[in-house]
Amino acid sequence: MTMGGQFYFTIYTSYIISSEIMRIRLKEKVNPFYFSIVNNTFVVQEQYRQKAVGAIMGSLSQEVLKTVRVPIPPRPIQEEIVKEVLEKREKAKRLKKEAKEVLEKVKNEVEKLILGVE
Repeated sequence: MTMGGQFYFTIYTSYIISSEIMRIRLKEKVNPFYFSIVNNTFVVQEQYRQKAVGAIMGSLSQEVLKTVRVPIPPRPIQEEIVKEVLEKREKAKRLKKEAKEVLEKVKNEVEKLILGVE
């Protein structure tokens, strides 16, 4: 497995997975959204980097992947973490949108000042 993007599919259909992609099936006790969050943390990604084989494009075998330690708290704590992360992502989206709006307003004001338009 090369350390790269990950996807959580919520639809069930047939997919073709190439030899360069690994499918991970999670146990019921693991919230898939939680796993997605924790899988992208420095702690887990660093384990992937350390265990990777290959100089240019490191990869992991299924056996090596099984040795990666991922913190799995009780399901209620996972749910709490997911909720908090989703709330923070929504807040970040709102703030980004607000920042774009403020930037556009400032650009318009500066343009008016330069052109001498009231």
